[in-house]
Amino acid sequence: MQWALSSDEMDMAIICKDAAEKYVQTEKNFEIVGTVVKNSDVFLLSDENPNVMGTVQNRKYQDELVKEYYPNAKVKHLLANALPYSIESNKVDGGVMDVIKSLPIEGNKKSCATNKDFDTYVLVVNKEFKKTDNYEIFKKLYNKSVDDISDKNKLKKAIENYKNIKLEKKDMGVIENCKLEFLKIN
Repeated sequence: MQWALSSDEMDMAIICKDAAEKYVQTEKNFEIVGTVVKNSDVFLLSDENPNVMGTVQNRKYQDELVKEYYPNAKVKHLLANALPYSIESNKVDGGVMDVIKSLPIEGNKKSCATNKDFDTYVLVVNKEFKKTDNYEIFKKLYNKSVDDISDKNKLKKAIENYKNIKLEKKDMGVIENCKLEFLKIN
């Protein structure tokens, strides 16, 4: 996503906080407006006492979560698309992954936010675009969407439409348990 922002074709993006912090250090025309998603990751475990936990490479916060909850586990950095396969094929004993992506995968799903909340995604915006009416319109529509999906039924329908899947009651229980939170833009 960072490359797309650099192309002058995009004025904003929602990306993981680690990538955003790195991006705005080199791209002075952009800034992090704020956190828009909290607690969107879960521990997906095939073993209750994992020895090796997979995390998405370059996501320091995931490494920190593993160290906090599973201090004896070794961290293995993986590509985001390789993490589910690595868990399913027992290349790792578990991993940290997005709760929505974890739903179709077998394993025990545990909240990464039982000790404290953590930021997962932030909004990065071009500083000049932020001064425009279009940004204000986006902000208003985005914040309305956050209000809408605070209703569990609307969130369920939105996820089902986005992923083209049918969510069961247990799936919504996993989502609620992880304390997934969408935040408004100030």
